[in-house]
Amino acid sequence: MKQGLESLFNTLNLPKVDNEGTIEAKAIQGYKQHRIAVDSKGFPLFLINVHMSRDVIDESLYNIQIQHNKSCEIETENGNRKYSFSIIKYTGEDAELRSYFFKICEIILPLLGDNPSTTTLINAINKFKELFKSLTEPPKTTLQGLWAELFIISRSKRPKEYINAWHVFPDETIDFTFQNVRIDVKSSTKSNRTHRFNVKQLIPAPNFKSFIISIITEVNSQGISISDLLQDIECKVDSIDLITKVKSVTYKTLGESSKKISDYFLDDVIASQTLRVYNITDIPIVEKIHDNIFDVSFRTDLNLVNHLDETVDSILNF
Repeated sequence: MKQGLESLFNTLNLPKVDNEGTIEAKAIQGYKQHRIAVDSKGFPLFLINVHMSRDVIDESLYNIQIQHNKSCEIETENGNRKYSFSIIKYTGEDAELRSYFFKICEIILPLLGDNPSTTTLINAINKFKELFKSLTEPPKTTLQGLWAELFIISRSKRPKEYINAWHVFPDETIDFTFQNVRIDVKSSTKSNRTHRFNVKQLIPAPNFKSFIISIITEVNSQGISISDLLQDIECKVDSIDLITKVKSVTYKTLGESSKKISDYFLDDVIASQTLRVYNITDIPIVEKIHDNIFDVSFRTDLNLVNHLDETVDSILNF
C-alpha cells in the first residue's frame, strides 16, 4: 500500500446526492476489494469486503460506528455491482483523531488481507478497537523514551530480532529480552549522562547478560520524529506481523500522546554519536533493601562508569 489511506480519502469528493445512504468510495491500492469512502456529511468510512459465515454484532464506540453485512451497490464506469461490506466509520470532529483512524485502519489492513474470513475480520476489528481506545488513555512513557527505543530498532542491522525481543506491554521493566541477553534503553536531552534506574533493572537475571544502552540527544526540528522512525523500520522489515507489533506497541505506549509522533523531533546524529553500552554489573546499585520496601529508584551518572566497546548489534553476541 503505497498511498496512505488519509491521502486517498482526501482525493474523494462528497457524494453528489445529499443522502445519508450515498457515499463516494475508492478502492485501496494493493487491496482492491476494500475501500475508503466519504459520506454526505464528510465522515470517513473503511469498507471491508467480506463474505460473512456467521452473524457479527454491530457496535458503537466513542466516535466510531462498526456495522457488518451491509449491502452496497457500487456504481462504476462498467455499470453497477452489489457488494457486502463490514464498515468502520469515524463520526468525530477531531482532525487528529481522524488521522489516527486512518493510521489504525492501515495497521489492520494487512491483517485482513484481500479475502478475510469472518474470524480474521473479528480479530482485526478487535485490534482496531484496542488501538483506537488507547489513543484516549494517558501515556505510559514519554515521547523521548519511546523515540530512543525505536531509534535502537531503526539503527540495528538486525531489526527483526530487536522487534521480536521488544516488550509487548508498555509497563514491562525490560525493554528488549532476547534468548540470553536483556537490554534497557535510557535517554537524556541534557548534556550529562544521568539516568533514572529502578533497582530491578540493575539486578542480574539468571542465565542472562544484561545491558544498558544510553543515548544523549536534543530536541531539534531538523532531526527525526517517531513517525519517521516507524517509516524507516517499515522499509527495513518485510514482516506484516512485526510491523503491526511495532505500530501497536507505539500507540498503546503513547496513548493520547500518539497525536504528537509527527511533531516531536530529536537529533539522530547526536544520538548515534553518543550511544554507549554498559554492563549492568558495572553500574552502582543501592543494596541491602528491606523486603518491605519496593519500587526503589535513583539517578546515576554513567559518565563515571566504564562503557563497553560494543554496538547495538555486537551486544547480541556478547
